[in-house]
Amino acid sequence: RVRTNLERVAGRRISTEALNRSITVFNENRRLIHELYAFKRDRPWLLSAREAYVLVRAGSVMPREEHNELLRGALDALASRSGRKQDRVRVVFEGGFCEQPPLDMLQLIEEACYVVDDDLLIGMRYLTEDVADDTDDPLLALATAYLECSTYSPVQHDDRKPKEEMLLSRIEHSHAQAAILAAAKMCEPGMDEQVAYSRALDARGIPYLIVEFEEKMSGLERMRMEVETFVESILFD
Repeated sequence: RVRTNLERVAGRRISTEALNRSITVFNENRRLIHELYAFKRDRPWLLSAREAYVLVRAGSVMPREEHNELLRGALDALASRSGRKQDRVRVVFEGGFCEQPPLDMLQLIEEACYVVDDDLLIGMRYLTEDVADDTDDPLLALATAYLECSTYSPVQHDDRKPKEEMLLSRIEHSHAQAAILAAAKMCEPGMDEQVAYSRALDARGIPYLIVEFEEKMSGLERMRMEVETFVESILFD
């Protein structure tokens, strides 16, 4: 029945072979995005969060086959980049799940920090493992991957994946020193998440900064002062 509904939307028959081929393409896309994020985590002075964000977001407006080519080219180019590591605080940015922060805000943060991981455009890499692409029931494979092999998000409530613990794991895996907990203004789910995250971070003694944003916000001077003060409190503690 699910396939019938999909075929009604697509206006054509969808074969098992076509679904498996599509899964293969999307598996490759996620692998390339994870490789991009690994590069940013290990060498943030050579790849900014803004650059990574723009590269990933391009995939939302082009066929995945073309996006894969774009990412492969970008990763090849990054291999030849050179730069000097600076003394900056490594942070995880959390809270971009429902509304994307403006690029100016990311730039402001990166003037003082290295954003070594984030949840921006998390849907592009929501699945954490490849989906089986050689099965007789690819829709079941997709559903299983969503339930069993996906990361955390406020839009999915799964008691097996406590978001606080998974955020702490993300911070540990990326060797971050602190977190920036963001929420879109008037977004009650995002603000609720901040409470849970802050309690977990307090318990571990991990510094964090809470900020609010709007997608088309302007006037970032107050946030600039907050970020700079936050970073200084860590560097000179």
